[in-house]
Amino acid sequence: MAPWTSFLLNPTIIFSLILLLLLASLFLSNFSWSSRLMPPGPTPLPIIGNLHLINIKRQDVSFMELSKTYGPVFTLHLGLQKIVVLVGYEAVKEALLSKGNEFVDRPPIPIFLQIQHGKGIFFSIGEIWKDTRRFTLTAIRDLGMGTSLIEGKMREELSFLVEKVNSFKGEPFALKTFSAAPTNITFIILFGERFDYADPTFTILLRNIEEVMGLLGAPPLHVYNVYPFLGFLLKPHKMILKRIEETCAIIEKYMRASKETLSRNQLQSYIDSMLFKQQQEGESGKKKIFHNPNVVASVLDLVMAGTETTATTLQWTILLMMKYPEIQSKPAFSFAKTPGLG
Repeated sequence: MAPWTSFLLNPTIIFSLILLLLLASLFLSNFSWSSRLMPPGPTPLPIIGNLHLINIKRQDVSFMELSKTYGPVFTLHLGLQKIVVLVGYEAVKEALLSKGNEFVDRPPIPIFLQIQHGKGIFFSIGEIWKDTRRFTLTAIRDLGMGTSLIEGKMREELSFLVEKVNSFKGEPFALKTFSAAPTNITFIILFGERFDYADPTFTILLRNIEEVMGLLGAPPLHVYNVYPFLGFLLKPHKMILKRIEETCAIIEKYMRASKETLSRNQLQSYIDSMLFKQQQEGESGKKKIFHNPNVVASVLDLVMAGTETTATTLQWTILLMMKYPEIQSKPAFSFAKTPGLG
């Protein structure tokens, strides 16, 4: 008997081929049925879906290209996960404004499930998300966000930033130096105090924010989110979890300090506000948003995403004004005309 014949007649090989055929049949039948209810999109391949059509380093470019064929709303398969992609202002506006209730939940993303476990502000869903978001908006307004109180803090922080820039005496310096000021404003709300730019805790938090945000965009992290069972082969998610653990330890330290001095008449921070409500309701209260895990997760959300976006926007603003110096005079003229700023 020929070697290849004995190989094909092996019971294990026969069983494996039958199993593969069943899986392929199941995949194709599921794809055919579910596709009727979904926007159009490229036909997925087994196991990898449409990953062969995506530049994992520049997904935005790939989405723009695919929208030319399938329109501004189309379906993609990232591995075994099905997603709907919205491209362009009009498509996003219609989805978030006209059909907002259909888009309020977050999909289960492996790395954020590992970090937040369904808690916090940004990656929770249902009632815990609604209650945490509602409380957070009220709390940060009470602490001065959007009022003259925080405006005074911002002016004070600006003076520290100017002092830092002047310390370079006209020599080149890293653009991320500007991240310290907007981050400190957020930390005043969260922790009740500003940090000196050389404070070890502050530098650790800045480093952790920068590293985590950088790693979240790493191609291996995208692979982990599509195929989490391959996590043992990949490194970025482990590095992220290590930095998150360090950041949570700092948050918990401030929570312990807050509990020692907590008073209704002296709520100085978001942490104070959360823990005061926890004290009122007790750890066994019906609203789980004031339990310690959700307090940590909510503060962590604001430490990470609540600081990085503003800091990055400021860096891009400065970079663009450096590239187009004629634009610099416009905000300067606007500030000069504003009472108290000129």
